[in-house]
Order: sequence, then structure tokens, then C-alpha cells
Amino acid sequence: MKIVIILLLLCQPCYAVAAKIYTGTGEAVIAHITPEQARADAREQAMIDILQQATGIDIFSIQLLVNAQMASYHILQTHSARVINSDCHYYVEHEGQLTQKAVCNGEVQAFGRQGPDVSSVLLSLANKEDCDFSFDDINANKDSKSLFNANERFCLLINSHEDVYVGIFSIYHDDMNIKISRVYPDNEQIALRVKANETPKLAPLSSQPLVESKLTHEAFLVLASKEPLNMKSLLANSAGFNAEETIRNSVDIKKFDNALGRLDLDRISIKVLPYAVMR
Repeated sequence: MKIVIILLLLCQPCYAVAAKIYTGTGEAVIAHITPEQARADAREQAMIDILQQATGIDIFSIQLLVNAQMASYHILQTHSARVINSDCHYYVEHEGQLTQKAVCNGEVQAFGRQGPDVSSVLLSLANKEDCDFSFDDINANKDSKSLFNANERFCLLINSHEDVYVGIFSIYHDDMNIKISRVYPDNEQIALRVKANETPKLAPLSSQPLVESKLTHEAFLVLASKEPLNMKSLLANSAGFNAEETIRNSVDIKKFDNALGRLDLDRISIKVLPYAVMR
């Protein structure tokens, strides 16, 4: 009997269920936009398709668009699911009007069923000397869209009605790929602790477009847990002191997704805060 039990234990990995792969399709008419933008738009529609299949929730792009180039930060995620490990193929249909088609495969990572309720917002520092905003300031601006000038200082504000542990990550698009780096905690902490009904005063942030660009689209991913998490174990790569350094330190988001998948995702909340910086 002991031999049989040992053999069953050894063979358990053989019965691991493979992650379900979803296939989504999207399209965009190539008119008054660049071919690159058409590909991005088609890809985003395919991501909507994947999330709708997995969650059964109708996702309307009008709810998700900050503008055309920032949409995918929302479309890759709802309040309870994200598309990960995606791969897309593109082709152009020439019948009638030129149409960019995208066929994307991806997994859907569900989270947050027992995660903490966290509020987060980006606000311009304006004439303030530091990020000293009230709880009411956050609630009044939680639905705001963020557009900042190059080197303009702004604040990332977070609060919760319960004690939570937070990691903040910077993400941006590199063509069709998404790159990520860690902003908080710093290298001396394992996580940023946010006490109940208090807003931590984080250092002001700023960014600027790359030399060849007039506008850059970025986002912050805020990950919160009721239990302490070692955020550095999720992603060792930290953001730099300027855009170029952050880009050098960034890695493909699949590395982060795979590390995240090893956690108890039911007890984690994820928010994405897209923003744009113009020269």
C-alpha cells in the first residue's frame, strides 16, 4: 500500500490542468489612422473579446477608452480578471475598405474575490510642495483622467478602509509588447504598508516623452494584499530616475504575470492607472 501511495504522489504533477487558452478577434478600419494604430486598435478589440468570453461580462470600449492609445491598459483588465501571456497575429483585409484584423490567444488570470478594497488616483502636485492630499481629495478625483506635461510633478495617492500591503509598478507599451518595472517598495522594504483610512505621502513623480516623441502613454499597476507580500520577489527590476533609465530596467510583463500566478490571487486586488505625458 505504501508503494502505491508513493507512486500516486509522484504522478500527481502529471494530472495538472493546463491553463485554458482563449482566442479573441478584433478589427479596425485603416482610415485616418496609421497602420500601427490600426494594429493596436484591432488587438484591443481582440482582448475585449477574450475577457468577455472568460467572464461573461459585456465590456464596452466607451467605458475603457481614455484615448485610443491608452485603452489597452484597461482592456487587458477588468475589476476581476486580466489577460496574460497573449500572442497575436495580424493580417489586412482588402475587400471594400482596408481593415486591419487581429487574432489573439491568451490566458485569463482571475483575482480579487477576497481582495481588499483600495482607492487610487493620480493628481497634479500643482502649487503644493508635497503629496499632502486628503481622503476627500482622492474620492473627488477617483474617476479623473490624467494628462501631464513633461517634467510636471504629480502624486500617486492610495487609501483603504483596512490595513493593506501595496506594490506599485510602472508599465508602458513597447510596440505590441508591455514592459514593467517596480516603483514601490524601494529596495529597503518588501512592501509599502498603507494603514486604514490613511494616505501615505509618497514622493512626487514625473516623466517625459522620449527624445523622438511628443507624447508618451504609461500606467501604474497597483497591487494590494491584506497579508504582507514580498513585492520584490514579484519583480526585482526597479524603475529608474528618468524615462530612459526606467526603460532600460523594464522587463516583459509576462515575467511579472508568471510570478503573480503563483500567489493566492483571490486575496489580491489590482488597479491600473493610465496616464499620458506630453512635451
